[in-house]
Amino acid sequence: MGEILADGISCIAVPSLEFYEKDVLQQIALHADDYTGETLGRDGNVRRSLAGFVADIHGRELRVVNWIKPTTVEECVEALIETGWLQPVDEPCADGAYLININRVKRMLDVEETKEKFDLYDANDMDLTAEQQRNLGVFNYDNPLVDSFIEMADCFHDGDFETQLVVDLTDQIDRLLPTVVDEEHNFPPERWTNAIDDWELCVCEKKVPASWTVKQDEAL
Repeated sequence: MGEILADGISCIAVPSLEFYEKDVLQQIALHADDYTGETLGRDGNVRRSLAGFVADIHGRELRVVNWIKPTTVEECVEALIETGWLQPVDEPCADGAYLININRVKRMLDVEETKEKFDLYDANDMDLTAEQQRNLGVFNYDNPLVDSFIEMADCFHDGDFETQLVVDLTDQIDRLLPTVVDEEHNFPPERWTNAIDDWELCVCEKKVPASWTVKQDEAL
């Protein structure tokens, strides 16, 4: 429960959070549902799960590692709510429950896959001249336009908590985990299609990619 989602959060960079806030988010994710569907509860009964749903974080053994200044778990949770990474569930039957912004996790995973693609490109083409590298345009991770891609991904989007872009991030997270990365970088090219499309739409056409757009009529 939550191990996959926590691994996914460990894979991503989150500019909107301090390092210790991201660490608390990862700890919270350990107690969340990994996917939306049916799952076997700890009591042995089958129940409906919701990706990012945390039944109750109160009483969990969360810790804050901040060597700069003393910071409480409560302060971190408040920061996660204010930045749109976490939202309390507003239902009497779910007192103390929270939702992790799965859509935002998905977007940041897209960023990491895109970054990985560029890193692999550099690793496989060290003989490129400086001019050839410049000619790569937006497909060069050093291009300053990458900031707009990351900023768009790492901000709260309308509808983030109303419906989910994906119901299971397992495959994408598995691709990014270091334990499954092919040392020779022999990845199928179609792996990167969605991330590259997202990149082009964001930096070239100034559009929010369709894969990041929540449909308002598909409420959870």
